Amino acid sequence: MIANITKGKRAAGALIYDFGPGHREEHVDARFIAGNVPGTRQQVARLIDHHTRQGELTKPLWRCSLSLPDEDGVLPDAAWSQMAEQFINEMGFADCPWVAVRHGDDHIHLTVSRLAWDGTVASDQWDYARARKAADAIEAEHGLVAARSRFRAAGPGVRSGAELAASVTRGQDRPEREQIRDLVRAARDAAAGGGRPQFEQLLTEAGVLFRANVASTGRMNGYSFSLPGWASDSGPVWVTASSTAKDLAWKKLGPVLGDGDQAAAGAAPAQAAPDLARQQLDRYRSPAPVLPDVVPEPEPLPFPPLDQRRYGRFGKAELANRLEAERTKLPYRERYRDSLQQDVERVAAVASGSAPGERAGELDARLHALRQAVGHLDEAARQQGIADEESGKVEPARSRARAAEAKSKKRGLWAAGTSKAEQERLAAEAWAEARAAQAAAGTAYSAIDAEKAAARAVSPQPRRDLAELEPVFPQLREAAVAEDLAHAALRLPAAREQAEYAADQAAQSKATIRALEAEQRVRAEMPADQAKAESAQRSQEALKRRAAAASSRSPGGRGAGGKGVQHPRPPQPPSKGTGHDRGGPSR
Repeated sequence: MIANITKGKRAAGALIYDFGPGHREEHVDARFIAGNVPGTRQQVARLIDHHTRQGELTKPLWRCSLSLPDEDGVLPDAAWSQMAEQFINEMGFADCPWVAVRHGDDHIHLTVSRLAWDGTVASDQWDYARARKAADAIEAEHGLVAARSRFRAAGPGVRSGAELAASVTRGQDRPEREQIRDLVRAARDAAAGGGRPQFEQLLTEAGVLFRANVASTGRMNGYSFSLPGWASDSGPVWVTASSTAKDLAWKKLGPVLGDGDQAAAGAAPAQAAPDLARQQLDRYRSPAPVLPDVVPEPEPLPFPPLDQRRYGRFGKAELANRLEAERTKLPYRERYRDSLQQDVERVAAVASGSAPGERAGELDARLHALRQAVGHLDEAARQQGIADEESGKVEPARSRARAAEAKSKKRGLWAAGTSKAEQERLAAEAWAEARAAQAAAGTAYSAIDAEKAAARAVSPQPRRDLAELEPVFPQLREAAVAEDLAHAALRLPAAREQAEYAADQAAQSKATIRALEAEQRVRAEMPADQAKAESAQRSQEALKRRAAAASSRSPGGRGAGGKGVQHPRPPQPPSKGTGHDRGGPSR
């Protein structure tokens, strides 16, 4: 059984598709087979959409299609109904409005509101991994074909050709591209829903070099990967994610990580990943490379005398490549170490009570924001007074201007002790006063709108909310501080352990760089005859490793007519799959 998950906003559009003609195939006899929302399609859609509008979720609709291969046959509606209810229960959506629609022989569509009937929000965290686990349980209970053994996302083959031969020459049991594929898939499954930070953290722990390919516009286009020691004359060998495996391309990897074009903020810690994916990652994670004949000591030339020393495994060019690869890896490890150390300092400050934690900080920020909002309302009231005052000056000034203009047109002004020029001057001053008052009133009205908008951005009724919060704020903050202290105390040991591990990794990279640089100095001073002897020994050892690798792939020998035995590869994490309505295989 394959489960394909999407998120949406309106049930009306989803059910129009389910009951419509279909895009990739014809929808025949579409009907509800399970759910807890009664009515026709239109009634169900209106009820679910009306319910979801009561909450504040951006995408409250959780959609999933469940599909079966031909080997499972055409199941009756009753069987699909039972499996749909079991799947919904396993996902934790039993208390949410949901329906299941069937319009074909081999799959159904589930439409679920994450806003439960009681107004709580059902979590969709790790929903890909949870859906796979729920589908596995349904397959076992109903005797269906196991998707884990049937559907596996294939990647480009590297079991033959120049890449395989080159990996054997480098002494690798498997080509680096295959190693990267296993490690990255395991890290992807372990970081599902945790965003790019958790994914990149797990890649670093697994020893995978990576770089994000970000366009000048800021859009994330995907990753490139490499391994320590996999280098050419120009530096590390980088392979794009899509050339490693199609399911690692960003358009498929991003939704699994729960991430868009930027990193997810506040992502869940990596230790909260599903146990299965974590076990797979531990299985594929390889230790830091150990360099034969290279002693990681800081002293110069930490090697025995040249006449007593064994040959070095790496030639001059390979030694330079490994040094470049290690230098490339060091900045990643140092940034990772520094970020974890900062995290430890933050958690330790919260645990000691010298800094507010997340919950206390949010409460303080809420109180501060409400007080600012009330200040905006007070300023709006002050600006209203200015606007009223300036507006009141406009009409009197206009009246004086009109009177002066009328008087300037009369004869005999000398008798009144004035002149035409004087009346025209008075009229001009009155009109200017009217315009200035009108402009001041307009400025005040604009300020009123801005201040009220700033207050509404915090709360529709900030005065009421502040009046409710301030009396109980001391008790709420005391409880928040206690909760932050408890959470920090639980988190601190794991944070320190991770920081120590990252510091050890960075120190190991530095020691390896020093050792490789010392080895380069030894090579520079090595007599020509010894350098030649070591080169011959390296060539002989490379031939032996190549012969051993060929023997392990074909114990019977091809020369004797045997076809050879293909040894099983290490198990790979299951792919997320695609499905009927998303362009991927549905079998």
